Amino acid sequence: MFTVGSYHKNFSIILITQNLFPRIRVARDISLNAHYIILFRNNRDQSQIACFGRQVFPDRSKFFMDAYKKATAEKYQFLLVDCFPRIDEEFRLRQSLFPDQRGVNWVFVPELKKMNRIKRHVHLLHVLSSASPQQRNAILKSASNEQIKTLCEICQNVLAGNVSKAKVRQLCRYKKVIRQLADRNIPIAPKRELLTNQTCITGSSPPVFVDEDMGRNG
Repeated sequence: MFTVGSYHKNFSIILITQNLFPRIRVARDISLNAHYIILFRNNRDQSQIACFGRQVFPDRSKFFMDAYKKATAEKYQFLLVDCFPRIDEEFRLRQSLFPDQRGVNWVFVPELKKMNRIKRHVHLLHVLSSASPQQRNAILKSASNEQIKTLCEICQNVLAGNVSKAKVRQLCRYKKVIRQLADRNIPIAPKRELLTNQTCITGSSPPVFVDEDMGRNG
């Protein structure tokens, strides 16, 4: 049923278990064929969670445990581990199966070394936040590609859940633009044009996100 029926007959199976590693011969086959594994908080035995994390993320087990603790910090919350073969690596650990009412899908990502780029251009971000719309347009039109990438990186951090939900709500109405700026497949030139047409975003995002982003890695 788990290995044949769900694939060829196109139906979903939900298995609820209190033990990640039951002493049943077929248990490992079931686990290896699962597309989604949902983990709730277990105060009695977290060694099972740690062992599972080492299997799924052998080189990043510490990151996995950190995501698990954050996801299950509140009552009845869970960590969703997406094992689907075609899932993007950055979406493998999530807080829900589906996006929330604002269309945001909360994911867990490792501490980003690329935050150094934000630190290098923090002065630019503060200048943008205090500049007039006309000044911002002029700054962005003459900005280097690296500076444009900095603004796009802030948008990536928003979508990756590296900022609080309260902060995200302030930019919710710009979610379509933020997704375009965060898309790594879109070249720099269209992003630069998009930023100059959305001065309200470049004016509001630095003070909202820069200090918090830097604080996470300081």
